This record gives sequence, C-alpha cells and structure tokens, in this order.
Amino acid sequence: MTLAETILNDPRLVSILGAVLLALVLALRDVGPRRAIALDRLRRALWRLLDPVVRRPPIGRRLLTDVSERRDEYIATVDVGLLALLRALWDAGLRWNPLSTVKFRTHPDGRRQYGLSVVYRDSAGAGWQQDVHIFPAADGDGYDVLGHYEPSVTDPDAHVGGDQQVSGDPHEIVADALQSAGIDIFED
Repeated sequence: MTLAETILNDPRLVSILGAVLLALVLALRDVGPRRAIALDRLRRALWRLLDPVVRRPPIGRRLLTDVSERRDEYIATVDVGLLALLRALWDAGLRWNPLSTVKFRTHPDGRRQYGLSVVYRDSAGAGWQQDVHIFPAADGDGYDVLGHYEPSVTDPDAHVGGDQQVSGDPHEIVADALQSAGIDIFED
C-alpha cells in the first residue's frame, strides 16, 4: 500500500490532511501572480501524481479534467505574457485557485497542455464564482482564456455536479478586467 493509499484509507488522516490543505490554501491564495505561476507548476505535478490514487474509492474524485471539447467555455485570446495577464486578473480580484482540478487540453497529436486556474468570488462565503482557465494559445501566440460561472465550493454538492455551470464569462468579470488593464481581446 502506498503512502497516499494509507492516508486516504484512514478517516483521521484524511481529516488532518484536509485541515492542512485548507490552511495551506488560505495562506497561498494571495501569493501574487509571479509566485502563483511558479507554485502552479508544482501543483500540476503533484495533482498528476495523486490523480490515479484519489480517483479510486473512497474519494472517487479526479484531480485532472479534460476541457478539450468545452469550446463553449472559450472567453478570449489575448496577446500578452502570462504574468501581464495574471496581473490584470489579480487587479480585478481574481486569485490563484490551488485546489481546483488541473484542467488540460489534448492536441490532435496526443500532447496534453495544462492550464493555470484562477477564480473570482465577490466574498469568502459567496454562493457563486467565476472559474477561469488559462492556456497557451492554440496557435502559440498569447493565451486562451476559458471559464465558467458556477456554484462556489462553499456549496460542494452544487459545485461538483456542474449542472448549474454557465459557460464563458456571463457577468463579464474577465472581459472587464482585461479591458481595465488595456489588454486587447481577440476572439477565436
């Protein structure tokens, strides 16, 4: 039995792990754009390692989500660097989302491209959130911004099912952030 399986099969250790992760998330959400980029590389590697274990019972939850076919979640393509894009979103109140599943797109050649996730909630206890996923643009220039508006993680039952998600940027949270930062939006 692996260390991860040992932890996940003991309810006390799962509780301890949950408390540690919650404290870590609260400390990490406001690290700033530059550190979020660096820490997200670590998070993606960790989630990829843990996914095969966590997707099995008793948890049964995937840590990796394929968004290749979610074309309706496309918001925009921007021709700026990742740091400039994150700074614009950060200035508008979006924050790194370290507990989000890692979103990826699969290219026709089978190569996976992993995205960075940020989220907007208008308060800590908000009932809804704008979830945003940032990928290198399909053509290699700039970044594609995808997302959806969904029940907040503060309502786990509504959040995980995805039945209430609204694709894209229905409240123009991302569009307003990009416009305020003077970033041009190119539509696919």
